[in-house]
Amino acid sequence: MPAYPDHIHRHPDGSIDFDRYRAEAMVLRNHAMAETSKLSAFFKVLVIAAVTVAAIAVAPANNGAGATCRDCPAETAADETAPAKPSGLSQSSIVPQHPPVY
Repeated sequence: MPAYPDHIHRHPDGSIDFDRYRAEAMVLRNHAMAETSKLSAFFKVLVIAAVTVAAIAVAPANNGAGATCRDCPAETAADETAPAKPSGLSQSSIVPQHPPVY
């Protein structure tokens, strides 16, 4: 018997049992891939939640019922003291004051 025990798994004929090492490596690899999959899914959910919270924080505030609209017809009809538009310009030639939001 050797002075130090041999921790290498061998077949009865003395050859190394490579199939056992392959099986152990496959089990470890599958376990690591499953854990990585769970971890990446967790991080995806975390990133989606962070982006949603950031989008809500950056979104413009709603001014509520007291908000004014410069393009509303009811508001222009109520303002009788407003100066009339120049007669030389048609409605389609008026340039908007702000670009449209897409």
